[in-house]
Parts: sequence; C-alpha cells; structure tokens
Amino acid sequence: RSSIDYSENLLEQAKQELNRIDEFTQRIQDVFAHSKNSAPSSIARELGEMRIQFFQAMDDDFNTPEALAVLFSLIRQGNILLTANAISKSEAKEIISFLKDIDAFFDFIFFGREKQNIPAKIAQLVQQREKYRTQKNWQNADELRKQIELQGWQVEDMETGPKLKK
Repeated sequence: RSSIDYSENLLEQAKQELNRIDEFTQRIQDVFAHSKNSAPSSIARELGEMRIQFFQAMDDDFNTPEALAVLFSLIRQGNILLTANAISKSEAKEIISFLKDIDAFFDFIFFGREKQNIPAKIAQLVQQREKYRTQKNWQNADELRKQIELQGWQVEDMETGPKLKK
C-alpha cells in the first residue's frame, strides 16, 4: 500500500475531474431526455468492454486508478460523440446505467442535481447573443460572451442552443 499524497494542486485537480464527470453526466442525461437519434455509434460496442475493464479493476484489490481511467476513457469518447450529436437515446440510457454502476462504488456522480437559477440579466444577455449569432454578427456575440463570463457564467454553444454553467 502507498501513502496518500496531499497538496493544493492535487485537490484542485480532483475538483476539476469531478466537474468533468458532472458535466458529462448532465450532457448524457440531456441526450437521454431529448434525443431523437436512433442510429448506433461506435460507443455501443466499446461500452461492454469498458464495463469488463472497470469491474476487473475493482476486483483487482479495488484498483481505483485503473477503474477511474476507464471512466475518463468513457467521458473522453462520449464527449467526442456528444459534440457530433452521434449518441442515440438507447446508448445514452446504457451509459447512464454504467455511470450508476460506477457510482455504486464511488458515490461521487451527481445525478439529478438541481439546475441553478439563471438571473434575468444573464438570460437576456444570452438571448441577445443568440440573436447576434444567428445574424452572424460574431464580434457582438463575442462581446456578450465576455460580459456573461465576467458575471461568472460560461456559455457552451450546443446544437440545441446555448447552455449556461456557473
């Protein structure tokens, strides 16, 4: 067994990794809730192998680093396919099921987290920015993005429209 390393940098890294997991979980839940895509992607055949790898790692004296590597591999591949709008509703359901299996061990995936209330001022800026984007007025759209970011919000442009996160 090895001792636990602690530093502020490692703590910040862990926080970023948890945020990455949370963001992926939200994105995949959104696909499950709203997707009309039924075409299978490459992740369907890889998901079974990832499940096997994850449980083998857990059976190997609770090999957490290896198990988490499988999780982040899923997130990396899943995010690529999510960006390309290439994950079907049934695949999203399978991924959510796998994430719940993982969470049974670690209990750090935030399923069903309440969405933050977006202040009216921010919502107006996002709406105006979206108008500029549809008009291809990129300079004004970028300026509004900066204003939104100064208020502590990030805008993520999705196929279904802009998404905000704090």
